[in-house]
Amino acid sequence: MISRAAGGSIVCTSSTAGHRGYGYLASYVSSKHGVEGLVKTLANELGPHGIRVNALAMGIVNTPMFANESMFKIFRPDVEQPSKADVLEVTKQMHLLPTPVIEPEDAAAAVSWLASEDARFVTGTTILLDAGQLAKAG
Repeated sequence: MISRAAGGSIVCTSSTAGHRGYGYLASYVSSKHGVEGLVKTLANELGPHGIRVNALAMGIVNTPMFANESMFKIFRPDVEQPSKADVLEVTKQMHLLPTPVIEPEDAAAAVSWLASEDARFVTGTTILLDAGQLAKAG
């Protein structure tokens, strides 16, 4: 990207775990904190070349990473064999906006915006796509 002198955009994927210390997920949480540090460092190094570097920190996205038996048990340890419906009751309460999950299409739209010329002056930052999960009090 530097040798072409054409600028550009790098979008890294992060998570709300890059902003909190969720229990029993030390390696995942550590990696997401690292992604956000990398974004800030690369933005400083690459900005003079017209290259923007940002991250998208997502909350609960409706993908196989979320929708599986192991994850259901984390969200609903009170249910012997929790279903997705059992978990969605909990995740909806985690958000300020009335949704239990974010759809992959919403994440794709946010990445597209960060990579577009519409975001040409956005660099070194993390955009939260979490339905208000981190902003929610309590």
